[in-house]
Amino acid sequence: MITQDGGIRSLALMAAANKDYQKVLTPFLMTFLRKCRPSDVPRHAEFVQVCVDDFNKEEFVAILEKRLPDASASQATRIKKILKKLA
Repeated sequence: MITQDGGIRSLALMAAANKDYQKVLTPFLMTFLRKCRPSDVPRHAEFVQVCVDDFNKEEFVAILEKRLPDASASQATRIKKILKKLA
């Protein structure tokens, strides 16, 4: 898990730093958020939010809202905090 966390964080930071990278990496990161374990969604969403902009914000929010019902109370709080920042 540590390797996966570091990998997702690194990819998100690369996407945030360069628009060309963002075009390639954002679809992967969004797919990853759709498919990762419910308990991992808040942590990975926090990593991915650094590369969210007006271009991909709607997709990111939709993914988080769809995954929200599967989250525990503390996980839901973390997800809602991310959504609030993006509102």
